[in-house]
Order: sequence, then C-alpha cells, then structure tokens
Amino acid sequence: MLRPLLDLFVETASMRVEQIAEAVRRKDSAASAAFAHAFKGESANAAAHRLQALAFELETTTRRGDWTAADKLVEEMQLSFSRVKERVGALN
Repeated sequence: MLRPLLDLFVETASMRVEQIAEAVRRKDSAASAAFAHAFKGESANAAAHRLQALAFELETTTRRGDWTAADKLVEEMQLSFSRVKERVGALN
C-alpha cells in the first residue's frame, strides 16, 4: 500500500523539482515560491523531511530574491531528491 504512494510521489516530485529549477533559472520569484510551497506540502505528505525543509527554505529565499542562495538550494534539492528516488527504488 505504501509503495504505490511513494512511487506516485517520486513521479510527481520529479516534475516539480524541474519546475522549481526552471523558475529559479528564470529568476521568477512568484513561480519559484509557488512551486516550492506546493513541493513543501507534497514532501511532508511523503515524509521526505529533508526535501520539505529545503522547499521551505527555497520558498522564503526566492521571495527575498536571493538567487545565489536559491541556486544552491536547487542543487541541494536535486541531490536530496535523487537519494529519495534511490531509497524508494530499493524498497521491495
């Protein structure tokens, strides 16, 4: 029962992380913050606490317009998400 939910999270989160990265590349504060806010909730629902924390930090950082910090957070988010994907993939 849990595996299908985690698989769905990985599938949707993959798209969301790309949306966030693209919005940060464009320096689009409104879109970056909105995508990060949505991802924060999605990550919380999947108990992906590190992703949740990164999304919260990214949401506030992009609202301030700190794009240097936002770029670093996106990199951290992508790395953390790849770890989550690996862990979900390793579940039997």
